[in-house]
Amino acid sequence: MYLFSYREEHSEDGETPGTVITGSSNLTYKGLRGQNEINVRFQHKTEFRDAQNIFNTLWETAIVIADKDHIEDFEDGVIKHIWYEKLPTPYLLYLRVLYEYFKIDTSKRIRTPHDINKKFFNLKYQEDAIRMALSTIDKHNGVIISDVVGLGKSIIGSTVANNLNLRTIIISPPHLKQQWEDYVDEFKINTARVFSRGIISKALEYYRSRTEDHETWLIVIDEAHNYRNEFTQDYGMLHELCRGNKVMLLTATPFNNQPSDIYSMIKLFQIPTKSTLQTVNNLGDSFRHLINLYKNLKKEQKDKKLSEEELKSRIENIAQKIRAIISPLVIRRSRLDLDAIPAYKEDLKKQNIEFSKPAPPQLLDYDLGNLRDLYLSTLEQISPQGYDDDTDQIIPSKAFHATRYKPIMHVKKEYEEEVIKLVEKAGFEYHLFKGTQRNLAKFMRTLLVRRFESSQTAFRISLNNMLSNHLNIKNGLKSVTLYRFSKKECYQTSKLCMIPQMMLFLK
Repeated sequence: MYLFSYREEHSEDGETPGTVITGSSNLTYKGLRGQNEINVRFQHKTEFRDAQNIFNTLWETAIVIADKDHIEDFEDGVIKHIWYEKLPTPYLLYLRVLYEYFKIDTSKRIRTPHDINKKFFNLKYQEDAIRMALSTIDKHNGVIISDVVGLGKSIIGSTVANNLNLRTIIISPPHLKQQWEDYVDEFKINTARVFSRGIISKALEYYRSRTEDHETWLIVIDEAHNYRNEFTQDYGMLHELCRGNKVMLLTATPFNNQPSDIYSMIKLFQIPTKSTLQTVNNLGDSFRHLINLYKNLKKEQKDKKLSEEELKSRIENIAQKIRAIISPLVIRRSRLDLDAIPAYKEDLKKQNIEFSKPAPPQLLDYDLGNLRDLYLSTLEQISPQGYDDDTDQIIPSKAFHATRYKPIMHVKKEYEEEVIKLVEKAGFEYHLFKGTQRNLAKFMRTLLVRRFESSQTAFRISLNNMLSNHLNIKNGLKSVTLYRFSKKECYQTSKLCMIPQMMLFLK
């Protein structure tokens, strides 16, 4: 109700003291023109006085919000508690960020491992992880549970599955399949089926034969870091299995991989162009940028353009950017966290649970007696001290060069461009391929050292196998070098193995 009192000169000697407008709309532009609602206007003296009496009665009995005598109460009681057009202090903003980032919604009733099966402990750190996982899956369609080894990722994952109560497929490493089948029984995940990592095709077939339109499943993938290569057939089937469903990835090593590996895992439940993450504007663009940064970094490392300090700093910088992007998707606590957070530490103490504290490694020397010189000279032949894989200059002539494992290092200069084309046609980046062969040679020398330290018999068997393979390649080269492959034949062969082509260009 709106009251308009007229000045005396406009009141017609008091017969028209004012106007009353009442109705369903407000007196704004939208209220008057846009909403097509009805208002009624009264000008009669009696109607105006009745409305005025109603207003005065309400005014006299109203609670005082602000007047000249209560302005301080109004500021203290109202203004200070209104957020509108206020700038919070940095400390309050900091507290709000902490709350939004770390809050755990405890308002919902959930089943804990102890609720489901009394044989399991009632641990707050596990309950918090379960609540966070359920919230993350609800917001982002998936979660990465990456607590360090020993904190019970499988128990947390099984409890989450029980609370979601969806039809469930669990992809497990072969050696853990029986354990997961036991968890399905112990945690009463009645709709779950466990498949070994090596038979994802059967899991997909099972899913296709039983899924219905718009039905949502839960896909649990243990040791999810094994699916970081999106160009494999298994990943393709796994991606189809996860599409449109809720996904839970379990891995203890989410940050120890290159950006492309982590991106592949995230794409199992996040659509890059329609990401639910608010930590980044465009998930795909951001990860493509990080992937290119990493590739350039590895190239500079191969070309020895970076010091160890620079390399470490830049890798850490990329890792921090990855953490910043995917942090809302990841639940990760260490044993140090459990010891540092009072609620968790007290909980463990009540349950009489203690984590082992491994001692640092100790160096144990033992005397080889008369065999010492023979032992050291053999080691020097297998893996010479100060040897540079890039140049082959310092290694003694009688030492193990491991040339068979890095033929690309011995390509003649005049054939290098042709070899680069072969490598790239086969789908490899030349410098990375070169580094791969160099690392393989180092690995074979290390393997021989370990076999030598294991036993004479093991060392002799490995040497005989290597010698036999070397002679087979050497004999094969006698026929191969009589002619040259065509480019087409080179490319087709390169899909199977790069070594035959490399042998064509040896010095």
